[in-house]
Amino acid sequence: MGDYTAGYIPYEDKVIPCILPYSNVQRSEKTADRKKQYSVQEILKENFKEDFHLAVSEYVRQMPAAVALTEGYQPEAEDFADLRFENRATRVLRVESVLNQPVHSTVVDIIARSELCCYKERKDTEGNQMMTYTGRRHFVDFRLRYILDMRMCSPKCIGPAVEPFRILENDILRDAKNLRTTDYMLPIIRDEEYNNVGRNVLEEFYPEVFDNPEPTRIRGEVLAERMGLKIQYVRLPESSNVFGQLYFGPGRINMLGESGRLETMTVRPATILINETTCTNYITRNGTIIHECGHMYLNRAFFLLQCMSGKKYSGIVYRRTDRARHKKSRNPVDWMEIQAEKLPAYILMEKESTIRVIEKQLLKYGNDRSPETMNKIMRYLASCFGVSRTMAKI
Repeated sequence: MGDYTAGYIPYEDKVIPCILPYSNVQRSEKTADRKKQYSVQEILKENFKEDFHLAVSEYVRQMPAAVALTEGYQPEAEDFADLRFENRATRVLRVESVLNQPVHSTVVDIIARSELCCYKERKDTEGNQMMTYTGRRHFVDFRLRYILDMRMCSPKCIGPAVEPFRILENDILRDAKNLRTTDYMLPIIRDEEYNNVGRNVLEEFYPEVFDNPEPTRIRGEVLAERMGLKIQYVRLPESSNVFGQLYFGPGRINMLGESGRLETMTVRPATILINETTCTNYITRNGTIIHECGHMYLNRAFFLLQCMSGKKYSGIVYRRTDRARHKKSRNPVDWMEIQAEKLPAYILMEKESTIRVIEKQLLKYGNDRSPETMNKIMRYLASCFGVSRTMAKI
């Protein structure tokens, strides 16, 4: 943790009082637990040695006038300048951030509530300074803003900028287009929001979908290339239940060579491995590639956060035949897998395009909605979009 100093941040037509560290904080060299998933709070406290209570206490000590104004004290009061505050306790309420920020400048806010006691600075009859408790106690919410440089080569943390909590207009964390994230930098997606997320992916990486009145097949290889991902086709042992793997960071894997013997292969970052042993047809291969592309879009920040803990080769995610959705207890990795399983349908079958196809087919069959007709339409949808009949039915 750096030493704190008082300062001001320009914001629109005013300045906001805050505190800032003198210097950037460097990552510690501690050994991380490979099996553990680290939250933003844990990374800040364990790896960057941050102390949220101390940061707020420094703000309160150096900025008593700002605290007084926040709590409704009147500047014209005679003893306004003599007010002092003591931070008795601080607890974190929540972590705020949004998805798909620049890797080198990812904004994360810690929202914390502090218990402040108000004192007046006075002098006794002998001229000695003394603090008298006013009997007023306040519970004040503070925003501690950190800027994370999450690049693997040199992760850093700048901050915090501390101030009493307020809603900042035109702030990156307030932009409605950005998905909010959890303490683990995983997106918060409600069921009704998947369509918008899929549309956002297509608008950014496959915009021709919206220019073509006819249904467009989404090719996973094209999407992966546009997202900066490379695809390698490998053969894993017959006992493997893996469809595909996405490597956010470097890694190694045992695969079957041309002779059928196990060989060790080094995998570079931003690589999707497709297991030809289990992905035996176009629909499975294509769906697996788009599944891994979904991980890149939704979970890059999570894996970069894990790498900030000091983990090596931690940025690997698998698509398996046994899916996490059937588990009763779900950790961050399970939720990540559930989201990546849901998203491909909204990418492969863009809602408006799918509705147009269904409406045309219903007209073709005279709006007949019998089971036989609906089965024909489902088969047609699967053929148009290159998906399984199960996905088309859903």
